Amino acid sequence: MTNTTLKDIKSNKNLTWLINNSEITLDGVECKMTHFKGRLPYKTLNELRDWFNKNGGNRCGGSIKVGKGSVNLYTSKFKGDNTITFTSVLATEYWK
Repeated sequence: MTNTTLKDIKSNKNLTWLINNSEITLDGVECKMTHFKGRLPYKTLNELRDWFNKNGGNRCGGSIKVGKGSVNLYTSKFKGDNTITFTSVLATEYWK
């Protein structure tokens, strides 16, 4: 199992875009929680699926532990459906 860091998240342009375009559902002292539901271009979705697959998730997404937080991607199992649900819980260090 890989050890995913905040630096790994920041270096992925697709994850950064998702986090920046997500609704902040909790803005706490130690962490922020975000939520995004919508459609992505197929190229972006495939790059995210590949990243999750390489970092301990699978081709449908899953949950990747990042420190004490996580990034979570849920995709449709139906071919051609590019709708996703993305959530994250990241330490306030990420947002600095």
